[in-house]
Amino acid sequence: GMFFHGYLSYVLALGPLFLAAGYLVRRRRSPESVSAWAIAGASLLLYLSHLLAYCAWGVVAALFLCLHRSRRVAVRLAVGFLPSLALLALYTLQVAGGDGDCRIFYGTHWLAGKLGMLFPTFHILHAFYPVTDPGDPWVRRFGEVNLAFAVVVALACLAGLWLARRERPDALPLLAAAALFALFLGSPRYLAGNVLPDLRFLLPALWFLLAYIAPALERRLGAPARRYRTACRTRRGAWVVGCLFLAV
Repeated sequence: GMFFHGYLSYVLALGPLFLAAGYLVRRRRSPESVSAWAIAGASLLLYLSHLLAYCAWGVVAALFLCLHRSRRVAVRLAVGFLPSLALLALYTLQVAGGDGDCRIFYGTHWLAGKLGMLFPTFHILHAFYPVTDPGDPWVRRFGEVNLAFAVVVALACLAGLWLARRERPDALPLLAAAALFALFLGSPRYLAGNVLPDLRFLLPALWFLLAYIAPALERRLGAPARRYRTACRTRRGAWVVGCLFLAV
């Protein structure tokens, strides 16, 4: 079976997920060269890691097929997914027999709650919100710092989308980000014993968005960023030592 429950198993599954997606991106110029063995290995590994990471991988593979409509590509993807789908069918029959938790819970005001979850996703100071007023002005200022950081991230994403639109990179990461974000909005807050399964789609959606816009941002901001990195390299050791000292 798979490790359907557990955040650690999900985090460990993100690496294979992005490696498998990168494999498909690298095959965009010759999609018929996709190996059914590679697809089968990635599918089994992700299924045995976490079901929601496996679902995200299925979304990426389906989008790859939509971008490159070919009978050979469809056959190789189908053959590659067949072993993991057989295991998924066995698991579904087991759960349907009453041996597992089948509860689904969306919660009240679920859509507004999901949109509200986007803000803490970009926190740099955990659990500080600009809308709360605990009586301590510094707490509110920390929330305003988080808000400013979230605004900067949002503006950077918009700028990256604009630059990437002009350069027309491969569309698979952007489509994967949009599809996974839609799954995040439509997923329940509780699914078969898994708390907040919707967040399992939000995180890869953000990383796929970054994968889409990062090359354009690197080409536009690469030279200034490299100069800044060179200037800061001499101070990096002192910063690390200082942070370790403060942590102790």
